[in-house]
Parts: sequence; C-alpha cells; structure tokens
Amino acid sequence: MPCQLATVLLLLSTLRLSVALRFSWENTFKIVQFTDLHYGTEYLHDQLTTTVQKRILEWERPDLVVFSGDLVSGNLYSEAGPGWFKKRWEYLSEAVLEADTPWATTLGNHDREADLDGPAIIRLDQQTSKLSLTQQSPSEIEGVTNYWLDIHAHDSNQPAAARIWLLDSLEFGCQGRDGWGCVGPSTVRWLSAQHKLADVPALAFVHIPPPEFMAAWNSGDVRGSKSEPVNCPSGDSGLLQALKAVNVSAVFSGHDHDNNFDAMHSSGIRFAYGHKTGYGSYGPPVDWQHGARVVLLRQGQAPAQAESWIRLEDGSRIDQGPTSSEDVQAQRQSECDGSTAYCFSLEASPYKLFNIPPGDWQGDTPMSIFVMRTARSACIELPADSLLSTRLADLVSRRALTETFTGLSYGYGSYGYGSYGYGQYGYRSHSG
Repeated sequence: MPCQLATVLLLLSTLRLSVALRFSWENTFKIVQFTDLHYGTEYLHDQLTTTVQKRILEWERPDLVVFSGDLVSGNLYSEAGPGWFKKRWEYLSEAVLEADTPWATTLGNHDREADLDGPAIIRLDQQTSKLSLTQQSPSEIEGVTNYWLDIHAHDSNQPAAARIWLLDSLEFGCQGRDGWGCVGPSTVRWLSAQHKLADVPALAFVHIPPPEFMAAWNSGDVRGSKSEPVNCPSGDSGLLQALKAVNVSAVFSGHDHDNNFDAMHSSGIRFAYGHKTGYGSYGPPVDWQHGARVVLLRQGQAPAQAESWIRLEDGSRIDQGPTSSEDVQAQRQSECDGSTAYCFSLEASPYKLFNIPPGDWQGDTPMSIFVMRTARSACIELPADSLLSTRLADLVSRRALTETFTGLSYGYGSYGYGSYGYGQYGYRSHSG
C-alpha cells in the first residue's frame, strides 16, 4: 500500500507540472493580470466580470493569467452556508478554462473571509484543472500563496530564462503596526534565501501594494492614474531588499481599485498596478472601464523594461503615457493608507443603523450609516481627513455610539453622496 500511494502521489505531481511555461519562438511571453474581481456581490456583477475575462482572453490570448487577489468579496459571505466560495470559484474559473489558458493565483485580503480558509482555497484552485499552476507556500512561512514559476526558453527546459514570483500580502497588520497586511518577515527571509536559484530576470505579483508604490509615484517617473491613496502597509518587512536579492525588477499589485499607475522607484524596480477587472465592490472610477493589465516579457529583457498596456472590456487598448508633473504633485502622499476604518461588534443582530446629526459631515443633510454583520466584525471605512471621519472619531471617544468599539485599522472605502452599498458597510443619505 505505501508503494501504491507513492506511485499515485508521483502521478499527481507529474500531472500538476504538465503545463510548462516557455517563451514563444519569437522570444515573447504574455501575461494578463486579472485583479480585484470581487465575485459574490450579486449574480449580475459576477456574470459581467466573467464576460470581461472572456473578452480580454479572446483579444490577448496570453501565455499565463495571474489572479492577483480579492477573487471574491468574502466579507459578504456572512452565514450563506457551505459551498459559497466554491460556487464563486466556478464563475471565476470559467473563462480561463474555456480559453484553455494556464493560471496562477495569489490571495488578497478578502479571499479568506468566507467559508474556505487559505489552504482550502488553494486545494480548490489546484483541483480545478491541470491548467492551474497555483502552489501553496512552505508551511513555515506566513501566508499560503508564496511561490515561483519558471519560464523556459522556447527550445529548452533548462535553465529557466525568467521567473515569476507570487507573494501573499496577508490581510491586516504589518510588523506589529495597524493597517494593511504585508509580505511577512518569515516570507521575506525565505524569499531572500532563494538567491541561490539561477540568476534570471524576474517579476513579482502581490495583492496589497508595498510602500514603495507610494515612493515610486512621488518620484515623478510615472505613467497612468492615481485616483485614490496608495493603501500600503504602515510597517516595513524588508521586502524591497529581498526582491533585489532574487533579481526582481518589476512588481505588480492590485487592491486599490481606482489606481492603475506604473512607476519607477529609485531602486530601479518598477512598481505597477493592475487595472480593476471585477464589477463587484467599488471602482474603477466612473469614466474608466473594467479591464486588465497586460505584460509582454521578452527573453533576456529585464521586466522593468517590459512593454505593458491596459486592455479594456470594449477591446480598446490604453498605452499609458507619462503622467503630468502637476498631477503627480497634486497626488503626492507621505503616509500609507488613505482612511480609517471603525470596526464594531455586531454579534447580536444582522445590522445596525447609526445616525449622524445634520452638519456633522458634508452640508446639512442628515446621514445614516448602515453596517451589515459579517462572519467577523463590520467596518466603516472613510477618508481620514474627512469631516465625517473626524466626527466618528469624536463619537467613538465619547462612547456616543452604543455598539462596542472593537478595533482600529486602516483601509480605503468608496464614499460620496446618495445611496451606495459596499462590502460590510454602506452610506445612505436621506432627507427629513
């Protein structure tokens, strides 16, 4: 029996590795990055997101798809029951399966909030098809999607000609500081130790942008748009040095739905956002379409110099031109995180409604904050410098809100006038 089991495991391993990534005969390799798909908000949104994927795959015909996190809006799961994530995964994977395109996944901050934990998500991903190249991290490091994929030369399996790193930025907190998650210290040490691998051009994908995205924007060597703050971790786990140790010259992220800029950092590493793919959750801005970033690698070329563009859902292509110095200056940012999230315990009832008196936010209109209960706590995320955020901080400090205040973290939410529902929270303005 042990011998038979070993044979089965060897066979499964062989099947998992049967899709080899390699440069074309033209020495190119094309990657499509789908990010922030946010399946699970509502059925129509899910179907529209799948359509976006299908159209882009038909137009681009990539060698690899990278799902760079927030596959689902796990914060909407609540008590929907078992099978919720699996059904959303079926919607998500439909396009790559239909296109017969290999894919690799790294998780975002919302993916582990539903009915499957990280390892279970990876098992589901891997069991879907031999086209899945997703791997699970070594057990001794933080996160579940830390791994690499080698791209081989067109006519050879050895050695690797380029390398793709996928890194898990976790959810919340970094180096003991509140805020968004980061690639953890144990993962950074593991990554640094891989410098013994063949020294080939490399790029990385991660969900939450590291702080270098903010610095790269501030440098002024930028293409594309910044329509919300860079929501990066407040702590520094030393990722930049680890990336340099393994020859990474380009990092691509998601997380901030209203950003798609591509900028060069003083270290020589390129930091670029994807482009919001999904119809779920907030963004992209109203004058944008949904889409994806495309990266065209050339054998022997550093990914920092790789050609890249945005493919939109209507088929149009955006070749991002230089961002004006005026726009860069107007959006300069000195600290990570664009807003404060107030988290409340909602175990006793499915939702709570907090009334903010007239004059305590924008104008004279009374404001109600509607907070839905989820599997965890509920959070209201608001720009840190807004009047409403200041008012909430005052209410919390005076215990004027009757719900138990359970914590303070950081993030960015979509906000504005009128009715809007998003994730665990919503804003509803009303009169009278």
